Amino acid sequence: MLKRAQRLLIQLAILALLAAAVLITLLRILLPQTVQYGSQIETLISNAIGRTVTFTSLSARIHGFEPRIRLIDVTVRDSENRDAAIHLEELELGLSLYRSVLHGQLMPDTIVLIGPRFKILYMPGNVLQVGGFTLELGQTRGTDNQAMMTWLLAPPGLQVRANCPWY
Repeated sequence: MLKRAQRLLIQLAILALLAAAVLITLLRILLPQTVQYGSQIETLISNAIGRTVTFTSLSARIHGFEPRIRLIDVTVRDSENRDAAIHLEELELGLSLYRSVLHGQLMPDTIVLIGPRFKILYMPGNVLQVGGFTLELGQTRGTDNQAMMTWLLAPPGLQVRANCPWY
């Protein structure tokens, strides 16, 4: 009975390794093709955050087991769609396959913001406004802005590379 269970576990492990190998191979083949869908990705991001988002360049690759998407010259417009509320020289997003499967949605593992430019205002009532997005400090649920910021700040590998003067 014990040998049968061991044999079954070995077969399951081999099957899992084969499935992972197929998945990684598919990602390596299909991920670079995302460049063709730049305008659709802009629309998807814009709809998700409720603001117009544009970028000039897109690339995608796989790093280890982590798919990474790199956007160059990213602009997020204000709520009136006039001015740039947030501008990033570069944004690199690494997706966690494991966490995405567990949560049933795309979950970032690393987010690298390079050269960000935006205003941060602390307002009365424990409210923070970041690049035109209003957040109530201390709340974890509620508005779409709160959900977006929770998603953005969730990854363990958040990096901000900026030359910011402090006053």
